[in-house]
Amino acid sequence: ESFRLAEAVWFNDLVPCLVELLREAGEKAKTAHALTSVGRTIWKQLDFCLRTGELVVIQGREGIGKSEAVRAWCAAHEGECRYLQLTSTTNQTEFFRELASVAGVACSYTRKVQEMKPRSRDVLIRSRHLLIIDEGHYLLPQTQRVETKPVLLDWVYSGLYNAGVPVAIIATPQFSRLAAHVEKRSGWNADQFLRRAKRFTDLPERVTKEDLL
Repeated sequence: ESFRLAEAVWFNDLVPCLVELLREAGEKAKTAHALTSVGRTIWKQLDFCLRTGELVVIQGREGIGKSEAVRAWCAAHEGECRYLQLTSTTNQTEFFRELASVAGVACSYTRKVQEMKPRSRDVLIRSRHLLIIDEGHYLLPQTQRVETKPVLLDWVYSGLYNAGVPVAIIATPQFSRLAAHVEKRSGWNADQFLRRAKRFTDLPERVTKEDLL
């Protein structure tokens, strides 16, 4: 078979038009979402992360609109970020399959971790897109009898952040409790992670009356 490059000969300045389309979509997304005080805090921290490339952690209890605010921010920053939402059943295979999916590399069930892991990392390093990990407390072992170090969390900051990938972790307060528990049970040095987190933000416990109005 033979291949040739596609040409849009009837369309002048295609790339600038696509950039303008992204800009317009971002502006529309900003006006479509009603920002609460929680949302404004989240947007501020994500803006900081995108601008500086630093690692940030945002903690807040469930039900105050964290994920909604994050998804709205992502919609306003198409082409600059990748959103990954973890689940309670996350293990290494599932994590790297989901990561490969958001990175845009092959992630079928026939793919092994050894294939998906380096390819996803390579894409994220080259793109320098902000990786947002929602439900980030699932990066830590959930069992009370844990004896092992948090492999996934260690890889996020050593394999991605240390390589220049901006990372934002959105989690419930369970994140801090689990980190302290894992450190106590496994001897893991939490300071290695915490000293890399330039912003560690705790969100308000509840939505204000003004926000509801």
